[in-house]
Amino acid sequence: MQFSENQKYYLKRFAALHMPEIDRKAAYVRQELKTTWMAVDTTSVADGVVYVYHNKEYKHIEDIVADVLNIHGDSAKIMQINNSRLACELPTFVTWEKAETLYTIPGDKEKREIVTCMDYLSVYGINPDEVYAMQVKKSWMTTGVSFDPEASMESGDRTVALPFDDNSDMGAYYDVLQSLGNALLVEDRRNIHCSITYSIHNIDTLFAIWRDKPGLEMSVGYAEYHVDGTYFPGDYLLTVKASGAINEFGKEQYKAKATLFYENMIVDSVDYPFGNDRLTSVTTSPNAVDNWAKLFDYARYSLMQKMQSSNAAVRRNAWRCVRYPYNEKCTIDNIYLAHLCSYDSQFA
Repeated sequence: MQFSENQKYYLKRFAALHMPEIDRKAAYVRQELKTTWMAVDTTSVADGVVYVYHNKEYKHIEDIVADVLNIHGDSAKIMQINNSRLACELPTFVTWEKAETLYTIPGDKEKREIVTCMDYLSVYGINPDEVYAMQVKKSWMTTGVSFDPEASMESGDRTVALPFDDNSDMGAYYDVLQSLGNALLVEDRRNIHCSITYSIHNIDTLFAIWRDKPGLEMSVGYAEYHVDGTYFPGDYLLTVKASGAINEFGKEQYKAKATLFYENMIVDSVDYPFGNDRLTSVTTSPNAVDNWAKLFDYARYSLMQKMQSSNAAVRRNAWRCVRYPYNEKCTIDNIYLAHLCSYDSQFA
């Protein structure tokens, strides 16, 4: 099957970011919270309603009446105006709430019954059909759909995951894309040469340190790669560091990250993708070498856009800061030296 270079890139990226060890079998719908105005029935007086009359906005229905009657002032002035209106046999100014309670408006010669706010407006000669009620409506608007969740979201945004059932059509499409991408990745690895892979030999050593020093960041391992081909050929370094602790119930906890370096420059870090494996996937697992290759693909394709950006890789970092085993005395099995290996400054 023939694919364009662009198709190959996205198929490989899909497979790299959706390896079976990561539970991402879903579509991710990105949504933004939008605020819009919605017309509502004028007869319904509710919080948040804005009334529009002759291109002017009013917060309350009685504000329209006050504006039409040119009533602007304190209660004493309103009482004075109302007395004058009573003397002239004109409806006095009362709030909608009071009119609703009285079922009528003092001074109205016709003594019209007030049932709705439309009745209320009509008493003062205001045509209810010229009054519009608008209410703010907040709703989620879809801005994009992707197979990858967004790492960072702006305020007012969200990502909704729609999982695929294995037996559904989308589940089948997902598996096809993953299969095609994996085949391309395997082909790609012919141009990727791993010169060195090193990782800690005893995971218990790390947790022993974290029991005494919770939260201390420790080196787990690293791998060096040389890549030939079209996607950023050159030398890479991939490191894994972790921090952990033993909680009050005696349960081991840890958080790990993988950091990618390209041509002696740091690109960025990604979260360690092998969840709840006790860091064995890249250390003591029989498939550790393959898992390092998967991790390299995962980090590289996760950070590809940053590598393409001219602002990426802003901080140069010597490789010796992370290649801790070069000190012959620094064996990972030695708990004391493993403690030292967590500090880059030890190898300056």
